[in-house]
Amino acid sequence: MKLIILRNLSHTRKVMAFQNTSRNTNGNHIRSLGASGGLARPSLERLEERLVPTANPLETQVNNFFWLGLNRAADPAGLVAHVASLERGASPEAVAAGILNSAEHRDYVIKGLYQTYLHREADPAGLDAFKQAMASGVGEDRVAAAILGSKEFGNSLSDESFVRALYADVLKRDADAGGLNSAVAALQREVPRSALALAFLESRERSVTLSGELYENILGRTPSLVEATAWGDRLGQQDFDLSQAAAAFAGSPEGALRLATLDNPQAFSGLDWWALDTVRPGVRSFTQPMGKVGDAGPITLDVEFNKPVLVTGTPVIPFLLGGLSRELAYRSGSGSATLRFQYQPTSEDPAGLQGTLDARIGEVIRLTSEASIMDWQSHAEPDTIKYNWDGNTVPGFMSSDGASRLVVMGAYFQPYKTLGASDLNDITDPANRDELGGFIADGANNKPFYEQPEKPYWHGYSLPAFRQAVTGVQVYKVYYNTTIPERGYRPILASGLLAVPQNAAGTVDIVSYQHGTLFAKQEVPSHSLDKDAAWYPGSYEGRLAVAAFGGQGSAVIEADYVGMGYSTEPEAYTVKASHQQACLDLYRAAGKFLEANGLRQGQLNLSGWSQGGLVTMQFLEKLESLGVEVGKVGTAAAPAATFAAASRVLFNPRVGSDTAVPDATWLNFLFVLTPFSYENYYKKPGFARSVIDPLYYETVKALYERSGDMGQLLATLPPRTPRPGGTGGVIDLFRPEYADKAYYSNSELAECYRQVSAYDFLVKTPVRMHGGAQDEAFPLSVTMLPAQFQDIFNPGWVTGIEVPAASHRGTFLTAVANQVEWFAGRQGA
Repeated sequence: MKLIILRNLSHTRKVMAFQNTSRNTNGNHIRSLGASGGLARPSLERLEERLVPTANPLETQVNNFFWLGLNRAADPAGLVAHVASLERGASPEAVAAGILNSAEHRDYVIKGLYQTYLHREADPAGLDAFKQAMASGVGEDRVAAAILGSKEFGNSLSDESFVRALYADVLKRDADAGGLNSAVAALQREVPRSALALAFLESRERSVTLSGELYENILGRTPSLVEATAWGDRLGQQDFDLSQAAAAFAGSPEGALRLATLDNPQAFSGLDWWALDTVRPGVRSFTQPMGKVGDAGPITLDVEFNKPVLVTGTPVIPFLLGGLSRELAYRSGSGSATLRFQYQPTSEDPAGLQGTLDARIGEVIRLTSEASIMDWQSHAEPDTIKYNWDGNTVPGFMSSDGASRLVVMGAYFQPYKTLGASDLNDITDPANRDELGGFIADGANNKPFYEQPEKPYWHGYSLPAFRQAVTGVQVYKVYYNTTIPERGYRPILASGLLAVPQNAAGTVDIVSYQHGTLFAKQEVPSHSLDKDAAWYPGSYEGRLAVAAFGGQGSAVIEADYVGMGYSTEPEAYTVKASHQQACLDLYRAAGKFLEANGLRQGQLNLSGWSQGGLVTMQFLEKLESLGVEVGKVGTAAAPAATFAAASRVLFNPRVGSDTAVPDATWLNFLFVLTPFSYENYYKKPGFARSVIDPLYYETVKALYERSGDMGQLLATLPPRTPRPGGTGGVIDLFRPEYADKAYYSNSELAECYRQVSAYDFLVKTPVRMHGGAQDEAFPLSVTMLPAQFQDIFNPGWVTGIEVPAASHRGTFLTAVANQVEWFAGRQGA
């Protein structure tokens, strides 16, 4: 069957219509689908994380061939036999191919496909049918296509959801309109789903991507464009599948030498061809405790993970039975994606009591020392919080065993600091060198930036006076479950901060503050009160938001964002949907916590500075789309028109004068973070390498990963260290072709900047956007652009406010002081 339906897919061939993927009858069939209907994405893992070296290079080589193809170490007999073959002159490719063409490898691949796409063990009939088919020459892609096209897999997916999932998880990108429409039309013309899946799996686009992954994971390097294209063409040939390609790579002179000489003591659990081994398990959803004392049977709660998990020991979930602390104990579900927890009431439990989860205790699974929850295949555990009893939470939460780890299902609020009104006033005191006084200091003489003689453009700035705090606050670290929309709504652990006014009663307003760009992963709000830590000075803005807004009686929430704080993900810098989701889920969790503490939520206001100003507008766009009422929004130095902000730095840098501020030298850091963030979250393999000049790639990568001395690394990059023959500006970080405005404007990088912008939607909330007249990062032409656009499109909602002589930090301080007054209903600005 030849399909000509997708503009960039080729090599479509006949698909075998296997019908042996019968439905599992044990009740544990749960597909891991996000809100977008995503499929599990084929993935290759880096081999050096899994190698088991031996003293003999040939033994090391053979052992790694076994791990590569069979997910196990070589058995003694196999090791001896294959080493002897190599010593007799057999080629490494032939030995690798023998292992990767074995019945055991086929069994491993098929079982992995069942677990990945159907989330169950392969039934004997289906396993046998596919093994026979592969033994007769049917490739792995055709088996995968048959499973994807089965009724068991696709019953609940519409045609459009199915096609979008294929684009996202096979091609690792969003569907283009033309391809989506033609693919859906093909399905409506009764083209089998298995045939469409095969068209994606065997497309040239996917083949080129797979070739790049083979180079990265087996040879440990990035291919040249010629290499990637050549191997992409070969993978697209009739019946040349991933196993054959892996054997060719592993047995090549380059691959054989690497696999024989790599010295890494870490054992590994196999190169998983299809399942997402590198993805930690995470909680997709959970029920409330079902049942009450006196009902027949136990009180029950079910927890659904994003993938099948194995359970050891007896994890428990703390809950309240009336006002009594109790624990639901794990009962069943190991090996599936849904775990069941139960509590059997005793004679000590009053009849009629209903079990509830309580935000004050935490929506968590507690793992004692002998208990674990892990991915069924890779044994990776969910992100956990190490917890030791300190008496600060609800009595009865901890058992007598002491230390535990917590798997967060919803949210967990850990008491962090108690700050009185005087503590908050210290934070806003310009004489305090550890707080505001240090934040405004600039230069070796430690004078405020607006008093520096060599910087006259800031001399006219007036530091605002912050209103004295009328109350103290109780501050909590918040660990909460959020999802990554760009990755099929995969659940992850995120962190943030909540500050609740002391002695609050009745209705409490909430201010959601979004922080700006941070040099260290720990400079986030959830670490901002670690007074003795090295990152304390860099986390001042988080403290100021608590002092300024919390000290006036508002609850304050501050998300760390995905990839920052306690998150183990790569940083999602400016990535729109992830920002929105992280802020939204923290807001929802905080609302439940306040309600559990007897408080009603009043007006929700938003505030943010710099990157946080962009995130604030992104968050507003999300909230308004959901119909959530927002009271007022204030931003400071916000690059909400992100494409314009980035383009200004790249193509219109400011050199400065006595009356005009030059661009900050640290602006290059913003362009360090975006290429890798977009590569990681918008599924663009190799994107950062395609953008960044090879001269700086490793340095930029180290900065993104926060490895090494940040100041020293940044100092080696343009513009602080000019590139020979370059322009002298930040654009010299990129490959030379990006200096051409036409090339840049039509590039994927420019499209990403446009995609994350948040200013041209229909704003329905009063917004005041502060911009500094001498902001060294974002000039008024950038920060006022959203207000100017809205004044044309939707007048009356967005107001631009110029702060005279204000630097980037000065704009922030003035904006927050004004927002305190405005949010409270006073005149303000």
